Amino acid sequence: MNVKLILDGEGSFPELAEDMEAGRVRKATLTGVTALPGGMSSGRTSVAFVGELEDGTKVFMETSLRVFQSAAAGFTGRYGDETGNAMTGIGPDGVDIGWPQEGH
Repeated sequence: MNVKLILDGEGSFPELAEDMEAGRVRKATLTGVTALPGGMSSGRTSVAFVGELEDGTKVFMETSLRVFQSAAAGFTGRYGDETGNAMTGIGPDGVDIGWPQEGH
């Protein structure tokens, strides 16, 4: 399966409109993101997203770290770094923040 990377997604999934009106698309609240070393069948790292639907049903989605990083790089290039330079590990004052920090 290929994943579409769309830098400006407004109106990008018109095929969902009918499904949304019919109640076949449900919004989940993101509750966790984690890296899974060796999570891909190739042995490469994957990234997992855990969410919860309004009825309490859990949702699990996974992609490769490569796809996740490619998307992050594209969004950062288009919209800038909204992390206060956390992606580079350098804080706004130029001091190394010791990234990654546990819990972040």
